[in-house]
Amino acid sequence: MTRRTVELVMLTIALLLALSGCEASKQANSQLSPTAASATATISLPEGWYAAPTPDGRIFADTSGFRSLVTSPANPSEIAGCGLLPLGGNQEAMPEFLWSTDAGHSWQTHAIIGASPTTFCALVADSLLPQTFILQTGMNWTSQLLMTRDNGATWQSLIIPSGYTVSLYGIPGYMMPTLVNGHLIAGFLPSGQTQDFHLNDLTLSGRFVPLDAHMPQPPKSSGLRGNTPPEAFAVDPSDPRHFYAAVYGAFGPNHNSGFRLYETRDAGAKWQYIHEWQTSLSLGIWVVPNDTVYAVDVQDEQPGIYSFLGGSAWRYTDVTSPGFFVGPSGKVLVFTSQGNTQSMFLFDATKQRLTSLGQVPPDLNSLTIAVIVDYPSPTLLVATSQGTFGLPLKTAS
Repeated sequence: MTRRTVELVMLTIALLLALSGCEASKQANSQLSPTAASATATISLPEGWYAAPTPDGRIFADTSGFRSLVTSPANPSEIAGCGLLPLGGNQEAMPEFLWSTDAGHSWQTHAIIGASPTTFCALVADSLLPQTFILQTGMNWTSQLLMTRDNGATWQSLIIPSGYTVSLYGIPGYMMPTLVNGHLIAGFLPSGQTQDFHLNDLTLSGRFVPLDAHMPQPPKSSGLRGNTPPEAFAVDPSDPRHFYAAVYGAFGPNHNSGFRLYETRDAGAKWQYIHEWQTSLSLGIWVVPNDTVYAVDVQDEQPGIYSFLGGSAWRYTDVTSPGFFVGPSGKVLVFTSQGNTQSMFLFDATKQRLTSLGQVPPDLNSLTIAVIVDYPSPTLLVATSQGTFGLPLKTAS
């Protein structure tokens, strides 16, 4: 089992433990749901923050770093998520589709017809097609993939190719699945194997195409096997044929460090070498509109944020152990931790500047789901097991 597979297993266990408190929920209708009485009265919020309670106190089936709350790049005013009722016990619940167009001040909800009861689920929004999402419930060989093109009013099952399992529970910046114009770019693992995922393209019409078969051969001195699967990848939100993939382990005395970054513009037929980080142990990759690439190194001799803007040279910004979130229009939010304190910053790659947003409220220090809403005004929305909360980003100082 590879180093990255072990990391995924550990995060999966954390997810299962965090979400073991969900039990069966009742079916929701498609009407605007009045916000339930807040269960967050004991949460202390500093000035500028607000509570965004969901109907009947539903949580976004995620407190361990995976994704069940997303923004819609095709409709930057919309956020959507997979909700469950947090009623305790280790029982499975019926997942529900929740969405808001006013940064969480009000919510609507649909039943997810065809979904099985679950304790966790993940959601991916199409970057070009509005109201289009793919949902996964379950993990490994119990997974379901369901797709909606009308904001959850109707759902269609997608067939996972025979002999494969899929995970949409991407670790931010590592194996984050992407949906671009009906193309789901994600990692699919052949049944019975424990090796790292290989990239594949599953279209909404059911076509399944391997994408990393033509990855450049690593240098013989690296000790890597041929066609090494990528350890991290990111897809251009405007073009499913254009993405970046990072290969781990080309450096170090035992080939146990370092990444090489490659780019393809023709869905993997040809790859081009872009950059390398010889001492990095953990590297995340993001691609945002206007052809900007971010590489976030959190375990290196020189950790921080590397940005590549429209073909210019790579730039480096010193940030210790950064957590990284990107909004649909490219707005970047950085979290840093020191002891029990989490600080937040807006990041301007063109000026290499971090603008303070203050600290995460102590009662929300466990937050692991965060999205940025672009409209009607830029807003950070975070979801925790205690509830959902917002911070207008105009409060930056």
